[in-house]
This record gives sequence, C-alpha cells and structure tokens, in this order.
Amino acid sequence: MADAQHNGRRRWFRYSLRTLLALVLVVAIPLAWVAKERNQSRHELQTAKELESRGVTRIDFGGPYDPYGKAQPHAWWRNVARRVLGERIFAIYTDRETPGVDSLTSLAGLTNLRSVWLLHAPVPDLTPLAGLTSLEYLYLYGSMQVSDLTPLAGLANLKTLDLRGSKVRDLAPLSGLSKLVELDVRFTAVSRGQVEALQKALPHCEIRHDPFP
Repeated sequence: MADAQHNGRRRWFRYSLRTLLALVLVVAIPLAWVAKERNQSRHELQTAKELESRGVTRIDFGGPYDPYGKAQPHAWWRNVARRVLGERIFAIYTDRETPGVDSLTSLAGLTNLRSVWLLHAPVPDLTPLAGLTSLEYLYLYGSMQVSDLTPLAGLANLKTLDLRGSKVRDLAPLSGLSKLVELDVRFTAVSRGQVEALQKALPHCEIRHDPFP
C-alpha cells in the first residue's frame, strides 16, 4: 500500500511538473515575441534619428500591421499592436536641397518600409534593399551612381520605380516583378531592346523612356 501511495505521489509530481513547464512555455513564447518586436521598434526609432542626421527630411511611421497609404480607420487590434509593439518606419524622403544619403546600409533591417524617396542621392549600391519585400515605391531620381538593379529582383511587392538620371542599362533583373506598374528610365542609357524585352515580360507596366532614334 505504501509503495502504491509513493508511486502515485511520484506520478502526480511528474505530471504536475510537466503541466508547469507547459504553462511556462505557453507564457514565455508570447513574451519573448513581444520583447523581440519592441526591440525592433526601438532599433527603427534609432535608425530614424540617424537618417535625419544624414539629410532625410521626412520619415513616416506606422504600427507593425497598419495598412500603408489607405485613408481608412485602423482596426482596434492594429491600434493595440501599435501601442504594445511600437512603431515602424514606413517611408523616408529626401529632396534636392539636402545632402542626401550616400549609403543604404541602415535601411537593411526595416522590414515594414513601403516607400523610399532618395532624390539626387549619391548611392552606388542597392544591395541593402534586397530583403525589403514590403517595399512598394522606390524613387531614385537623379541618383547618378545607381547602375545594378540585381538587388531589386526579389522585391515582389514593388509597384513604382523611378530611375531617371541613373546609370542603369540592364532592366533584366526587373522582369519577375509582376506587381510593377510604373517604371521611369528617362535620361538613362537604357536601349530600345531592353525596354521592349521588359515590356513583353511585364505587359501591364507603364515604362516611361526617352524617344529612340
């Protein structure tokens, strides 16, 4: 009888310990996720301060799950998420009167970034943008050092791309961007063949280019 009682207590303790560990795990996982999201928001706030010090004239923020560019009331749960998790950078802007941004490295981790306006920016490398799959609008007007579009090949949500005045010649990396509806390559050395090939790949994209002889 004593052995049976002892075994029963041991089984109860074992099951209770398992239950406790399961409860700890259930609580710990959401808390760890919230902490991670809040750390991301703090990082983006610091990034915003850095960008402002380098000539970015305007930065738009939003909650992690807020829609971009839609004039509609936010759902209550999006407002709660914004308060609990913090804000993210949605859009950055420069203009020709500011010194501009000479590197995109600080943008690499801004996964909620939707719109980038870098006018006359001395940016030579677009690689930091490669992982920004939420990006929808990219304006690089007058950014004369931009030449390689390969880093943009995976930006599946990109809708508008302005490359006026850049050194771009090869449009092939854009051929898989099915959501691209506006492309401006005026004042570049892009050839007729490049334009025609991309137009065939993206029939719904409006490509603005200089008249060919």
